[in-house]
Amino acid sequence: MLVTSPFLYWTIHGLGDADSNAWKTFTDLYPGDALNPLLPTVVTWIGHSWFEDTTSKFTNFTPSEAGAYVGPVLLAIVAVFAVTRWRRPAARVLVPVILVCYVLSLGTQLHVGGDDTGVWMPWSLLHPLPVLDHVISTRFWAFALLAIAIVVALWLAEPSPRRGVKWAIVAVGVLLLIPNLSSDFWDARPTDPAFFRTDAYKRHLSKGETVLALPYGQSGSSMLWQARTGMYFKMVEGYVSPEFPPGYRADPFFGRLFSKEAAGEDVEGMRDFLARRQVDAVIVDVKHAGGWPFVLGGLGLKPVKTGGVLVYRVG
Repeated sequence: MLVTSPFLYWTIHGLGDADSNAWKTFTDLYPGDALNPLLPTVVTWIGHSWFEDTTSKFTNFTPSEAGAYVGPVLLAIVAVFAVTRWRRPAARVLVPVILVCYVLSLGTQLHVGGDDTGVWMPWSLLHPLPVLDHVISTRFWAFALLAIAIVVALWLAEPSPRRGVKWAIVAVGVLLLIPNLSSDFWDARPTDPAFFRTDAYKRHLSKGETVLALPYGQSGSSMLWQARTGMYFKMVEGYVSPEFPPGYRADPFFGRLFSKEAAGEDVEGMRDFLARRQVDAVIVDVKHAGGWPFVLGGLGLKPVKTGGVLVYRVG
C-alpha cells in the first residue's frame, strides 16, 4: 500500500473529472454472466466451440472482459471443500469470498447466457457510490479466482491415501484452462517501428516538441513510442483510462481522430486541430496509415518516410 500509494492517489484523484452518470453507463456495458465460470469462451482451447453461440454474448460480446471461466472440475473441488470442510476457518472465509465476488461480478441485473433477465442484483446498491461508479463489476471475479486457487491448494495439501488421484483431478482442471492460442485474441502485437527503437527520431524531432501520432490514442501504439524514447516528446493523446480530459472531449475534431475512414472532408478539421493543440509534427504508422496521408497532403504537408513511419513537420 505504501509503495503504490502515489499511483492510487492520482488514480482516485482523477475520478471526478468526468460526469458520474457517463461512467456508470460505461461500466454497465460489461456485466458478468452467471454461466461464465462454467462455460469456456473463445479464449480457452478445450470446449470453446461447443458453447460459442452462448459464450460469444458474454459481457456484451467482449471476450476480454469475460474472464470468469474456471471449469466444472475446479468448481466441483470448491463445492466439495465447502461441504466437507465447512467447520474449518479457512472454508468459512474463502467460500463466502467466492460467493460474494460472484454475486457482485454479475452487475446490476442478472445476465444468463448473454441475455438480460431483468432480475435485480445487489451491485445496484453499490454502483452509484463514488469510486464504485467507476468499477466494472465483472472484474470482481479476479478476487474469487485467488480464493479458488487457495481452496484447491488446501484440498491438495491435505493428507490422503488418494493423493495421486487428487493431483490427477486438479491436472484435468488446469488442462481445461489452457488458452486457445489459435485465436486472434492472443495474436495482437503493438506496432513498434524502428524510428522509435533507434535514435532516428532525434533527427526529425526536437526534445519537448508536441507530436500527433496516428492511429490515435488507444487505436495505435503511441504510448509505447513515447516510452521508447524516454518521454523525449509530448503528445496530444494517450490512453490510460476510458475518460479523456474535458478539453479533448469537447474538441470538435476529437472524434474524427479515431476514424478509420479519414477523407478530404477532414482536412479543415485537422488544420484547426493542429493549430489548436500547437502540434509541431505528425507521425503516421505506415502499416496503419488509412486515409491520413491524404488528409495531411491536403494541408500541403510533405512526409518523410523513415523507420516504418511517415513524419510530417507542421511548421
